[in-house]
Amino acid sequence: MNIRFTKRMQSIIDMVPPSVTVADIGADHALVSVNLIISGKAQKVFACDINEGPVKTASYNIERFNLSGKVFPVLSDGLEKVWDKAETVIIAGMGGELILSILRKSNLNLIKNFVLQPMNHANILRAGLVDLGLKIETESLVSDYGRVYCIIRAVHGITKYNDEELYVGPCILRQKGELFERHLNKIIRFEKSKEKDIINGKEHGKRAQRLEAILKEDTL
Repeated sequence: MNIRFTKRMQSIIDMVPPSVTVADIGADHALVSVNLIISGKAQKVFACDINEGPVKTASYNIERFNLSGKVFPVLSDGLEKVWDKAETVIIAGMGGELILSILRKSNLNLIKNFVLQPMNHANILRAGLVDLGLKIETESLVSDYGRVYCIIRAVHGITKYNDEELYVGPCILRQKGELFERHLNKIIRFEKSKEKDIINGKEHGKRAQRLEAILKEDTL
């Protein structure tokens, strides 16, 4: 039985390293969880959601693909029920601040890999990862339905990032790639829209200028 994925969902799956156990937080329909088993990337997956509706949908899809005993639907507030059970955690399709709040209220010591896909405020998430003792191992960009998304994989480690790395992504700045210009222009537009703010307006304007200089260097 074939599963149809968006490019964003497939890129999240691609970012997951081979793992014994994965916890998919905010799993919704559990199709990512199901694919992790079918593709052989994981031996066991906990498909977690805070709401009963998505957990019921997850249960239906798990049974539909005959994966009971390998994918487990879990009603859980973030990592509350699975923090000590997963080698790799996926938290995708949420705001960067929400992802960070889920991580902050959890014990992360037993988790090795963190696959994160923020819908916004990626800079806040990256800064928070540093505070949590996590470092970004790799990042990727994907274009899906006209929007560019960033996917982050973090592991335990001490590091720090400058302002441009927090906003653009440390790995993305090094790798660049075909979506780099679109990604950077989106951030520049947002920073310029904040230039006239009474609070931090000048800071937004200066950041936009620095990012424009990076973009100009890349296009030379």
